[in-house]
Amino acid sequence: DTVKEKIKSEYARDVGGQIEYEYLKLVIFPRPRVAISNVKFTTPDKVDGTVESLDIYPKILPLFTGNLRIAMLRSRSPRINIRFPEKSDDESKAPDYVSADILQDRLISTIRSLPELKISTLVLRIRNGRIQFFEANKRVFILQSISGNIKRRANRFEFDFKCQSNFWESMAMKGHYAEPGFQIKSQVKLNHFRPHALVDSFFPKSTLKMTNARTNLTLDLQTDGIERLAAKIKGSIPYLNLRHGNKDLKLTDASFECEYQFNNKVVTLSLAQFNLKDPRLSLSGRLHADPALPGVQLELEGRQIDVETTCLLYTSPSP
Repeated sequence: DTVKEKIKSEYARDVGGQIEYEYLKLVIFPRPRVAISNVKFTTPDKVDGTVESLDIYPKILPLFTGNLRIAMLRSRSPRINIRFPEKSDDESKAPDYVSADILQDRLISTIRSLPELKISTLVLRIRNGRIQFFEANKRVFILQSISGNIKRRANRFEFDFKCQSNFWESMAMKGHYAEPGFQIKSQVKLNHFRPHALVDSFFPKSTLKMTNARTNLTLDLQTDGIERLAAKIKGSIPYLNLRHGNKDLKLTDASFECEYQFNNKVVTLSLAQFNLKDPRLSLSGRLHADPALPGVQLELEGRQIDVETTCLLYTSPSP
């Protein structure tokens, strides 16, 4: 009971929340560790969760001097719930159109509302984890089957993990994150990403609908603060079905490469290539949008365009 109370008090001091668990035992072989089962925890950042089992591995040499320093944490089946702050009436109104500005504003707002990453240990290993994100009582996003590692070196976190989601079939992400300042450099690979599910979630009233789509993406991502982002994106789209009013547009077998930059509300999108098999189409171009300047600068070049088929697909009524 004394050990349990000490763990609870130190958790409350360092994190600010509460922690409970069923039992704790000391394991000596093959490597000394503390095994804790059925953990429940809360934090003041509207985060709570459970962990089926948590193994704490101390550094060996400091133990001989009576100091307990953690070398690694290994968690199995963590379940974490993150609740975003409630929106005002104006923020909660769903827009009736898809807007890059709205997506960027929501991304920045989401990042700002995330709890601070507090990991003092050197290595954190996660197996079969799940993270759920809520707005009020509605679950809007889920990461599941999370497996991976996070290593801390001074103020830098190196991460390598895989997961599934309600928006994609599988994701692999590897890179590093530095504090302070939200500095990230990473590569993300998404397989069978479902953009229509994302659009339906954030823009349910949009007049332009994605009825079905699949995309495979590779993103090389770099940030310098939450309002400076650069990404190189390469992807393929086996199929993408759009609907606007009573008109349907079906696109198949597309591939693209582009670079995206977001710097204090200034957006630049450089499209190196966009190739579409049906209808036949090849595009390249550049878009630049600066709120301080009137209008949007757009340069677009098209090649090998099947004009007749494209027009027929766009103007044909839905069945």
